Amino acid sequence: MHHRFVATAVLLLCALVALQPWVSPQTSGVSAQALIGEIAYARADTSDEIRLINSDGSNDRRLWAHELPDPHEVYGIYNMSWRPD
Repeated sequence: MHHRFVATAVLLLCALVALQPWVSPQTSGVSAQALIGEIAYARADTSDEIRLINSDGSNDRRLWAHELPDPHEVYGIYNMSWRPD
């Protein structure tokens, strides 16, 4: 009985994966011009600060920096991730 359940689950998973390319993503209908907001980022050449910029590229500014002496480069910003608040 357990083997039959596992086999059925594997077949269902394979079918879903195989059908995935034919499923089209839904669009929200929002134009790119209607999107406004801010983007947070850390520059690759100075990974010791978080910066904010408007979505149109204007108003680039520093949000946060640790401003500590870092001769061994251990205080950099790593693994930032997006969160839709």
